[in-house]
Amino acid sequence: MVFTYEKPKFLKKLSEALEAIGIPVKIYKVEKVLLRGKDVTKFIKGKYSPERNEIILTPYADKHTLVHELAHALVEYYNPGIYEEVAQLPPKKRTEMGIKIEKMVKKYEDEAREILEEAEELISPEE
Repeated sequence: MVFTYEKPKFLKKLSEALEAIGIPVKIYKVEKVLLRGKDVTKFIKGKYSPERNEIILTPYADKHTLVHELAHALVEYYNPGIYEEVAQLPPKKRTEMGIKIEKMVKKYEDEAREILEEAEELISPEE
C-alpha cells in the first residue's frame, strides 16, 4: 500500500501527547490510499501499521476509527511482535489468529478511549 500523508497539527499534538503518556504511536491523516495502483480510499477508514507503529486515518474516519486503531496499537504494545508472528503463519492459521486479535482489540477499545481522553487533555484548546 502507498499512503499520501498529510499530518494535521492536532494529530501531531495527539501523537506527542500519546508518547508523553507512554504510548509511542504516530497518527497521520491521509487523503488517498492506493493498493496496486488503485484508489481504495473509500473502503478504508483507518489502519494500524505494526511495522511502523503508526495509525493512518482517511477522510472517512471518525473517533471510533481512531479508538479502534489505537486498540490495535495496544495489542502490539502489550504483546510485542504478535502481528509479525501472525504474518508468518500459513493462511488458515493467519485467519484464525486474525479473528483472535480482533477479539483482543475489542477488549482494548475501552482502554484506548480512556488513553485518548487523557492525551486530549494534554493538548491545550488554543493549539
